[in-house]
Amino acid sequence: MRKLISAFVILICLSAFFISGNRQPEIRVPQSEMPTLSFSFDNGKIDPQGGYALDKWNEMILKTLKKYAIKSVLFSSGANKTGEPGKYVLKSWIDAGHKIENYTFSHKNFSSSNLSVEFFTSDFLRNDSIINH
Repeated sequence: MRKLISAFVILICLSAFFISGNRQPEIRVPQSEMPTLSFSFDNGKIDPQGGYALDKWNEMILKTLKKYAIKSVLFSSGANKTGEPGKYVLKSWIDAGHKIENYTFSHKNFSSSNLSVEFFTSDFLRNDSIINH
């Protein structure tokens, strides 16, 4: 019985192929269903990287993302975002249209049994006030 059903399915597919004039069907994928790739950046460092000062390497990343029309997410801890360099990083990424997400203030290992839910909540909310300022 399975062989009969399989043969029937193959017959239907072949007949559809021949009826269509042996043309490959054109497949159009709506833009909203196109595959996507996401980039995320960790922590939002403010010190020199790769021999470049903060403003230079930050600009290089943002220009490259813009060149290829890529939107990204910066997961930012808050401990290094209270001063001017940190505020600069947050503002430049927001101004470029990227998302800023909460990586907690201290970026501690929250799977440790030494940290309480209360500490996590406080740390999360403290960072939230910085990145959403």
